[in-house]
Amino acid sequence: MPNIQLQLIEELRLLYLQEKKERKSVQQKKETYVFNIWEDLHKSYQQEKEQIYQQYIRPFISEYSFLNSLSSLSVIGKINQETYHSCFLEKIWDSQTASGSIILTDFFKTAGIKEDWIETVICNQYSITKEYYTGKHRECDLCNNRIDLFIKDDTHKWLVVIENKICSEVHVKKRGGRNQLEIYKDYCERIFPSYKRTFILLSHCDNKSYAQKSDWRYTDYYSVMKSLLKYSKCGDIIQDYLKTLYSLLFNKEQLDTNLYNEETSLYDYNLFINRIISKIY
Repeated sequence: MPNIQLQLIEELRLLYLQEKKERKSVQQKKETYVFNIWEDLHKSYQQEKEQIYQQYIRPFISEYSFLNSLSSLSVIGKINQETYHSCFLEKIWDSQTASGSIILTDFFKTAGIKEDWIETVICNQYSITKEYYTGKHRECDLCNNRIDLFIKDDTHKWLVVIENKICSEVHVKKRGGRNQLEIYKDYCERIFPSYKRTFILLSHCDNKSYAQKSDWRYTDYYSVMKSLLKYSKCGDIIQDYLKTLYSLLFNKEQLDTNLYNEETSLYDYNLFINRIISKIY
């Protein structure tokens, strides 16, 4: 993104040097020149604003104007519930849908996964289970746990465990002090020893320290939205979930096309680019 503030500062500096050089002229000429300086500055400002709008703002709001409307989760007040996010992701990434495996592959790549098995996702041999039940085990902390999203390919022998967190921290067991990430990883190593295993903590609040401690890959919901945006025309479910993600990530930022007019400042444009577009586009 262009550093608009530095550009303006440099323009002002050059104009100041010009004015300083011209101070030897008569007062009348000086007043006229100063007036012209501000005229030129205003023109440069408007040109810069128009360029930024046409290059960044207009394409974004034209392509994704639907983001400003309410999603189904916003209507029912469940935007902060992990289980509902899992339901949408399970459906969107389903291997039986037309674009499910492509979208899932893009998410994995956006999350930084580079393992060889990622190339087999497109074969559509995987299954996704939400609230995957770990069953009963001899060790009490492995018993009766439910993994948010459990993705497994028995043909190519790989699995991905995804734990969703919106506003809550990773749960830590009172007995033994182990957190749920360590428990899930231990479970998968015991039950699926021959599978290539990847563990992802998908979190909106800051849970990085838990991921590092448990050797999990950490990513956020910006990654989910970034991987989904180019598929916004692939179905109503994807558009609906993108609206949910926009509300979750930018709840105080309105994507109002009427806001971007002659009165909107260059500073406002820059804020929109830095706070929204640069994070997901």
